Amino acid sequence: MEDRTIIALLFERNEQGLAELSAKYGKEMKKTAENICRSPEDAEEVCNDTLSAVWSSIPPEYPRILPAYVYQIVRNLAA
Repeated sequence: MEDRTIIALLFERNEQGLAELSAKYGKEMKKTAENICRSPEDAEEVCNDTLSAVWSSIPPEYPRILPAYVYQIVRNLAA
């Protein structure tokens, strides 16, 4: 699914947007978190917190580059 479609779903407050986001970027989110946390359990929690943060911030935010937006949240939460 295209990023702008995922963002549109999130703007509609449709939880399918989170499912699509996780399906498209979940593995890379977890890998990024594991590289920082060094713990699979902590990385999983960071990924869940990231999805929650995305849900809370879109709207009003409209990220121009969705993966950059998501990975920035991952890095901030994992640090």
